[in-house]
Amino acid sequence: MLVAALREMGFDANEIEQHTLPQQLIDFQGRPTRYTDKNGDKAHIILRRTAINRHLSGGASNDVGFRRNGDGSYSAIVSEYDSSYVNSRWMGQLTGAYTRQSVIQKAAKQGFRFVGARQENGKTKLKFARMGA
Repeated sequence: MLVAALREMGFDANEIEQHTLPQQLIDFQGRPTRYTDKNGDKAHIILRRTAINRHLSGGASNDVGFRRNGDGSYSAIVSEYDSSYVNSRWMGQLTGAYTRQSVIQKAAKQGFRFVGARQENGKTKLKFARMGA
């Protein structure tokens, strides 16, 4: 669902790296980042800085990663410098996209298909139809 949420936010499938085993995040000088781990930050889902720069105004310096936790949730790995681009507002938008994707996938398992969304009173309303109807 995280990958689907990143796609909803405009990242192409080829810009989102998915790894079974966590891979190294890289800084602007091509070195391993070390924000959360002195041996180097590793993540299961990675947005390389070139992809971030194509989508966010500004000059991201480092890769952004999402490490899968034991309970299946993800923790974001963002450098302090890049937190001006990948900030709480952006993370809020990602959380919203993740929630939408979660609802869409759960509805599909129950026999519904997503047909669209609309804004109503500042909230997003998702529309579904029963499959085959």
